[in-house]
Amino acid sequence: QDHEVSVFTFDTSLNGPLRVFPQRTDEDATDPAASPDESPAIDWVASLEPRGAETRLGEALSETIRQSAGRTLSGIVVVTDGGQNAGIDPISAHDRAVAAKARLLAVGVGGVEQPINVQIADVQSPTDVQLGDSFDLVAYVQAQGLAGRNVTVDLLAAKDGEADAPAVVSTQNVTLPEDGLASELKFSLKPQGEGGWKYTVKVTPTVPVAEFNAQDNEQTLSIRVFDRPTRVLLLAGGPMRDYQFVRNLLYRHKSMEVDVLLQTAVVGSSQESQNLLFHFPTTREELYEYDVVIAFDPDWRLIPAENIKNLSDWVFQEGGGLILIAGDVNTVQLAGAAEQATPMQEQLAPLKELYPVVLNSYLTEMRFERSSTQPFPIEFTPDGQRAEFLQLTDDPVTSLARWKEFTGFYRCYPTSGAKAGATVLARFSDSRSQNEFGLP
Repeated sequence: QDHEVSVFTFDTSLNGPLRVFPQRTDEDATDPAASPDESPAIDWVASLEPRGAETRLGEALSETIRQSAGRTLSGIVVVTDGGQNAGIDPISAHDRAVAAKARLLAVGVGGVEQPINVQIADVQSPTDVQLGDSFDLVAYVQAQGLAGRNVTVDLLAAKDGEADAPAVVSTQNVTLPEDGLASELKFSLKPQGEGGWKYTVKVTPTVPVAEFNAQDNEQTLSIRVFDRPTRVLLLAGGPMRDYQFVRNLLYRHKSMEVDVLLQTAVVGSSQESQNLLFHFPTTREELYEYDVVIAFDPDWRLIPAENIKNLSDWVFQEGGGLILIAGDVNTVQLAGAAEQATPMQEQLAPLKELYPVVLNSYLTEMRFERSSTQPFPIEFTPDGQRAEFLQLTDDPVTSLARWKEFTGFYRCYPTSGAKAGATVLARFSDSRSQNEFGLP
């Protein structure tokens, strides 16, 4: 009666207000019919339906306080079971409320008994398997309120691109331990064909029960079966950290064969690779043996024009994969050389066409004096959110949540926009790096 009350809900984000109840005036107090409330009634059943995979209590509180900035906020009443599985700590939101001189009042809800539920807590397996090799897929079953009960665990398999329904390839029965403990089940498998496969682990109680959440009774993961390893050429202008991380990662991956061309290396150097090269492949035959070239800020001026032309033909005509990583040393020189009418510009012209963005040669936009101690989250475009190769899990919702665990990038090379036909998958979210072409 004495305050304006706004009603919100929250899950992954703050939603609302669903309705705003205005503060009563003296006229309302003496004559309730003077200003009847014509706002539509709230459908509480629909509004309180659980949504999404996250409960961000701390962020919801912080966002409520932020939206009320500049107005008088008497307090926030939170109706919650106290659960949170993502986002900032509610204590941080509490400190912000104290600073805003707003009271936080918690109303606890929920039963004292744990709901009955059984779930596939986790599934582990290699992501890439050599055709003909055996491998183990390990599943963990966890339950609440079903200790001593029996469940059936099925493993189903389906080949990517086929219309047939997944087929059961193995079944195990297990007696559930006490609440909260996980049972480990191991399935030994041997793939029958190369390509992508989807394996689904599904748990079903032997005696049907009313579960709290039947959607967590199964998990699906993807496994790639390969007949030959992917051949990768790592080209680096120097031993930058990004290069070292990717080199070690790929060299230890059984589905990869990695050759290294480190332009600062000398004879006698050692790098984790199948072969350490001291010059770029000189013939088409040598270059075309690779599936992917990953270039970490290389000095392209050290590569003869004929070899750059071979690289361009390999990409445009043969569908070779080229990944380009910019840097502070050589990318700046490449951008400047590409804009000058010199023999070097003619040599680098085919290379310039391979870049999906227009490189910016203005050193002032690099902002070398700016500290790079703060990471900025990656900002996916709609195309990036739909890109399957960027999915960290087999479920788009949980994949996006996994990406949110990545703190972000510290710096990004400035560009003058994407070229026509290029698909932008993500942007650097530091607003200070924005120019007339938008975020890089």
